[in-house]
Amino acid sequence: MFKKIATAFSNTKLKGKLFLIYFLVGIVPMVFLVIISTKLMTSILKEKENASIKTYLNQAAYSVDAELIAYNSISDYLSFNDVVAQVLVASYENPYDLYTQIKAVIKPQMETIKYFSDTAKQVTIYANINGIKYEDIIVPIADIAYEPWYNQACGDVARQWYTDAEKNIAFCVRRMSMLDKYNKLGILYLSIDYNKLFEPLSNNDMGKNYGIFITDKDNKVVYSLARFEERYEDCALTYEQFQQLDSDSEYTVMYEELEETSWKLWLYKADKTILSDTEPINLIWYAVAISASLALVVGTIAVSKFITGRIEYLRNGMKTAESGNFDVRLEVREKDEIGELISGYNTLIDEVHNLIHQVYESKLTEKKHEMKALQNQINPHFLYNTLSLINWKALEVGNEDISNITLALSNFYRTSLNKGSNTMSVEAEISNVRSYIDIQLFMRDYSFEVKYDVHDEILKYETLNLILQPIVENAIEHGIDVRRDGKKGLITIKGWKEENLIYISVEDNGVGMDDEKAQSIITRDSKGYGIRNVNERIQLYYGEQYSLRVNSKINEGTCITVCIPAIEMKNG
Repeated sequence: MFKKIATAFSNTKLKGKLFLIYFLVGIVPMVFLVIISTKLMTSILKEKENASIKTYLNQAAYSVDAELIAYNSISDYLSFNDVVAQVLVASYENPYDLYTQIKAVIKPQMETIKYFSDTAKQVTIYANINGIKYEDIIVPIADIAYEPWYNQACGDVARQWYTDAEKNIAFCVRRMSMLDKYNKLGILYLSIDYNKLFEPLSNNDMGKNYGIFITDKDNKVVYSLARFEERYEDCALTYEQFQQLDSDSEYTVMYEELEETSWKLWLYKADKTILSDTEPINLIWYAVAISASLALVVGTIAVSKFITGRIEYLRNGMKTAESGNFDVRLEVREKDEIGELISGYNTLIDEVHNLIHQVYESKLTEKKHEMKALQNQINPHFLYNTLSLINWKALEVGNEDISNITLALSNFYRTSLNKGSNTMSVEAEISNVRSYIDIQLFMRDYSFEVKYDVHDEILKYETLNLILQPIVENAIEHGIDVRRDGKKGLITIKGWKEENLIYISVEDNGVGMDDEKAQSIITRDSKGYGIRNVNERIQLYYGEQYSLRVNSKINEGTCITVCIPAIEMKNG
């Protein structure tokens, strides 16, 4: 895996490498820094918020407990007050005396409680005292027999706190211990203002966007509060939804127990409301990160363009040289390492240009000498005289075939030798190949046909001599002669002019060849010499842009086209 990545990186263009390096060195660490910073900031903020919530819960629970402690003390005082108990259990000759004692002894104590605390609403003793009722101070116990908390109050001397939000009260009920001493049942009822009791929960420094539930020992809601801004209203929970929260929920939940009542004070807060405080800082971080990243990208592009632009400039110059144009020189703009490379390239191109001219001229001279040597090996006059003699002898005995073949051979060698010149007219080259084909037709008993379609306008133009004969020879020996389908062979020779170019094609209907072999016969990979030699001669004499073009299909045939510049013969 690592090797593949290394290979891919090494094959990436320099511009891509520079960008990737800048990206890994600059942008990636910055992104990590922003992510880590925001995560750390979020964690610190949550810890701070948790500490703030914990402090608030402690203070709120203490405030509510402090209020309840005061009323629990009052409840204890009245429940264990023997003076009150004696008034209620004493025997009186008439009810008026009882009323008098209640008014004189009990009522002042009850009213004192309300006087010193504006939170207290009602203090009542429910008891069966001779069936009498005195205001809301002494009330027959039968009046509360229907209350849901009645049985609990009768069976337990401990204080029991309840709430009634609709009536805006919280109340404490308990069995009066001192009446138990005299075998009398009495229930002490003490109610206080519901809102004032829980006022510390709503008046605090917690701000907004949190919710509160107070539950009793049976997990019933005693008090609830939801303080959310309009944009976070969807974060408010019902108690049923609150009970379904788990450790994976996006809420922070904490609680504190109220010691005086065994109630639990719960506070929940959505994490997104906590993290909203980090949004401005995060935006700043993101803005800095984006700005820095853009600066890095722009800087990378600028540096990349400065470095790779000049390398591409050098590469384009090299491509121009690869195409065969060695006359282009590159401008040296800076004298740094790349400038030195460009300067060195110019020097190298100059050397290559000089070497090519030297080699080209030496090769051309060598070819001329080879041709001259080959031509000098043949005594043209002796050859022509001998062939002429054979022709006359053939005519004397009436053998026209020998006469025709002798004339064809004479014409072939006369045009081939061409008085030692390397070029001839297209007309002479066509005449030469006609003679060669006539000889081949005679040798093969006219087993194939030949068609000529050469435009007269090209006959006056110049061409290298002996460029068609090797092509025709290849068409006969490797195309037509090896056919086995019984069909008669056909060679078609065409010549035409397009713009400033002369085209001469030799097409056969032989066995053909595949594309790979078709392209190889004009290269140095070719096993044969004739066609490759023709191609090299054309490129050496006219330039590498001129060459043979080979098109072939298996079992259909081959077409080889010569392309040379349209140059008129100097002798007209």
